[in-house]
Amino acid sequence: MTITPRSKIPPRMKNISPRSSPDDEDLSKVEEDLSEDDEEEDLPKFEEEPFDFGYISEPEDYSMFESPICRGQTRLFWNLEQYPISESANLVSIHRNIKLALHRVGVHGFLEILAYGGVKPNRDERDLYEACIHYMPPYKGGQLSIAGQISLDIVRFAQGLYPLRTAFVVISKHIPEIEETKRVLRCLQTRYQHPVLIVDPTAHDDGSFFPFESADSVYARTQFVDGGQSRPRIPRSQRWREVEEAATGVFWDAKDCPFPAGWSADTIYTKIRSAFTEAYCVSGNMSISSYADEMNNESWNKPPESESESRINHLILAGDKPARLERMFNDMLLWLIHKFLMIN
Repeated sequence: MTITPRSKIPPRMKNISPRSSPDDEDLSKVEEDLSEDDEEEDLPKFEEEPFDFGYISEPEDYSMFESPICRGQTRLFWNLEQYPISESANLVSIHRNIKLALHRVGVHGFLEILAYGGVKPNRDERDLYEACIHYMPPYKGGQLSIAGQISLDIVRFAQGLYPLRTAFVVISKHIPEIEETKRVLRCLQTRYQHPVLIVDPTAHDDGSFFPFESADSVYARTQFVDGGQSRPRIPRSQRWREVEEAATGVFWDAKDCPFPAGWSADTIYTKIRSAFTEAYCVSGNMSISSYADEMNNESWNKPPESESESRINHLILAGDKPARLERMFNDMLLWLIHKFLMIN
């Protein structure tokens, strides 16, 4: 499977047009990342005065906010299947409390909430609009789980907006199903410097308390993807740079389409490269990522070790077919983010 050039905004999301807001920030003001070893970079200077938001009045609303780490758009992905919104909840108040909690960790700017799975909130469309909540229907085909749909949409948004910095927030319980989502979130935070947070509504209680009734309770349940409420500093060596040369990515489901028996990794690479060059005039570097169910399953014909360094860059054990497809789609889009020039 080869990939196609990225589009700026996913087609199924073009109808989402966030309403203007007095505290919506211009994406051009997105700050460069602050890193301990960025000695050659001019660090952005923030005013020492507290931010003045008109709706702040209560002690819990944090009269003093952390220095901003992101003033770009903030997109929150809510898994309604795991944590539904009660019918009696005030949607505008939920939006306000979440936004105030995010301000507390330094994430500012327009907040949009995307809801997935479960039952669409039985509310008037105007109420949803006022709270900036959009219900996202399942993908056609139904092969992706809710967590898979969320992780795929997160990467598509990141790809469409790169290199502008966007904050991503996920509301979901800490269960094994979201491990792939957490992998994607870690990649976005480490490689591309996006602030990424997870809100676990069931933390610190037995689940009977609705945590979105105050900004304090939301803040107590919010942390960055690898823990803590302070954004980790990422060394420059771990950041990915844009690739300014032609590149080709091959993503191979080795379970559904096994490797040719007896072929070495170098042979597979050479034959694919030659075929693409002849048929499509493909040039530049080529990488092959392959996906299988488990290491000891011989049905996918693991290629023998080559004398030289293997040309099959990654052998990923992703599990069953839906898990392999989910991982493959995410990897395609993550690969595209920093290879936006001359992509095959």
